[in-house]
Amino acid sequence: MSDQKPMVPTKEELELIRNYCIVPLMMKMIQKNRTDMEYSDNTLKTLYMWAADRLWEKLEQDKRRFKAELKRIDCKVQESKRHDDSSAVYFEFWLRGYHDEFGIMKFLVVSEMSIRLGGYIARVTKDYKPSLNYD
Repeated sequence: MSDQKPMVPTKEELELIRNYCIVPLMMKMIQKNRTDMEYSDNTLKTLYMWAADRLWEKLEQDKRRFKAELKRIDCKVQESKRHDDSSAVYFEFWLRGYHDEFGIMKFLVVSEMSIRLGGYIARVTKDYKPSLNYD
């Protein structure tokens, strides 16, 4: 019988876990905004919906990449529903025999999503190639 304790996750592994937790929350926000826009009479509705679709695609790519990396290191992550605290979102993970649970305060989630959204918007606009010529 081994008395060896499970190895604590590295900083990089914890960052990967956090990334994997934040991206689906961002996707949910993008989907809600897109749905709201779909039923609006905003003049720029088509543009906003196009942008939301491109953001969704980038987020989906990252989510798949994070999931593959978690699978590679044999880490399981899931949202925890065991808390009645509505001011935070809770997650738990298992890695190399180590199990832990953590919460991210919702105001920090919103702040993090705003910061990350800027990066995703930059990626989308970098890939954008206008097809109309107004000359």
